[in-house]
Amino acid sequence: AWNSKINFTVQSLPTPYFVPLDPQLFKSALLNLFVNAIQAMPEGGNLFVSIQPEPTWVTIRIQDTGVGIPEENLSKIFSPFFTTKETGNGLGLAEVHKVIQAHHGWIEVQSAVGQGTTFTIKIPLKLGE
Repeated sequence: AWNSKINFTVQSLPTPYFVPLDPQLFKSALLNLFVNAIQAMPEGGNLFVSIQPEPTWVTIRIQDTGVGIPEENLSKIFSPFFTTKETGNGLGLAEVHKVIQAHHGWIEVQSAVGQGTTFTIKIPLKLGE
């Protein structure tokens, strides 16, 4: 799904943080969000990921400059079988939501048509050495 016209940036502090999570499930959830972001930018754009520790959480933001999500769809995107894609089954974001909840976290979305979308994930954090 990668488009060579997409600029991908990751911002994170060098501090190690330990988050109790299932690496395969969490990786699958993040990849789903990345693929959706890339598909939302067929002509290219910017995909920005930031990882920020807070006192009790780690916040992950995935922001794209894609087509955006219409306001009337925002409340439906985590519902199973809701899709606006011709070939989608509507399970991707529902699964992402389920994985985040299984890790005692939460996810929210902000979007504007023609400007892009930001998913914000918060997961409980354990600070390490």
